[in-house]
Amino acid sequence: MSHRCELSGHRGYFESPRTAGKRTATMRFVRVMLMLIQFIGALLNLSGYYVIGLPVGAFLTFKWNMGLNGLWLGLTASLVYCSVIGTLLCLKTDWYEEVERVIKRNAEEDKLRKVSDEERDV
Repeated sequence: MSHRCELSGHRGYFESPRTAGKRTATMRFVRVMLMLIQFIGALLNLSGYYVIGLPVGAFLTFKWNMGLNGLWLGLTASLVYCSVIGTLLCLKTDWYEEVERVIKRNAEEDKLRKVSDEERDV
């Protein structure tokens, strides 16, 4: 038995409240994982530019009188920092474990899809 969508009146978008809840939970998990990855990248960039790049650039520019070259060297130092830390994070990641997590997540989504198809046929 498919339920009518309250907002648009279309049938078939949410076959049952139970299926909709499972799909919403899966999408929420994926969103949280993506936000976590973006958060790590944002922290890396913020720390690189505001903790390393700008202070080193200002020091080289004004204390050592290097002018614009000092500012560019500071920004280069922040890029090197971000590259090294990002590379270490990629090397530290257990990619076999990540693949297993994706396979498990896909299997769960397939189960949800089968349940959804069975409920739609009823």
